Amino acid sequence: MKKIITLFLLISVSLLSSFAHAVSDPEKGTWTTTLEGRYLGRVTPSGYQAYYDTVLDITWLVTTVGRFDGSGYDGSADFTPPPLQMTWDDAVSWAADVNVVGYDDWRLPRTSDLDIGWCADPWQGCGYNIRSQNSELSHLFYETLGNEGAFDEAGNVRSGFGWPSNYGPFYDLYGGSYWFETPSEFTHPQAGPLVWFFDMSFGFQGVAPKSDLKHYMAVMDGDITSPVPESSSALMILVGLSLLAFSVRGKHTA
Repeated sequence: MKKIITLFLLISVSLLSSFAHAVSDPEKGTWTTTLEGRYLGRVTPSGYQAYYDTVLDITWLVTTVGRFDGSGYDGSADFTPPPLQMTWDDAVSWAADVNVVGYDDWRLPRTSDLDIGWCADPWQGCGYNIRSQNSELSHLFYETLGNEGAFDEAGNVRSGFGWPSNYGPFYDLYGGSYWFETPSEFTHPQAGPLVWFFDMSFGFQGVAPKSDLKHYMAVMDGDITSPVPESSSALMILVGLSLLAFSVRGKHTA
């Protein structure tokens, strides 16, 4: 009976937190020293549009909705932001289509086989407290942002877990579940192949059908150092340089 009540309370917290933001706490985690802001042409509420993770060697895109000043990533005023939650297939496509000032090699976060298994009773700790760098979302939650999971390593319920949690510079980070790009080895008899996800409310990594609706984030391998000009902008730069060279040459021959 006690376990059922605990489960009910946890689900209630998750449903509420999926519609609420956390707080930014510089005293938690390593984010103030391991995340380096990358300015990509516009200012977000956190100051930067992306952050380079010096530990994981990936760049996190700050916002998931794709709009923070009334326009899209490419500056188009008629841009319509995507929904807060998507199926796995739609989220994978969304990440692949993101283009920020020429950077278009985005993807969903990844995880590897962490040998946590698929346990019959996940509330006893299975899938919690994963601090491995091989799980990008879990590492972000526990190590970078310094959050705590719903259960400790012994399976005991923690107080003050998950939401309200620290979101660091990710002002658009919600409670609830986020998709990994990584499919799992598990298959549901009716729902088919299952995909890994990470729950920001519980600090839990598990699997779910691709048809579920979950939040999503975009990351890119490596660092972003400076904006990459679009093809049209690059062409204009080349034309400008050619005209400048021609003008200088004309002055020397005159």
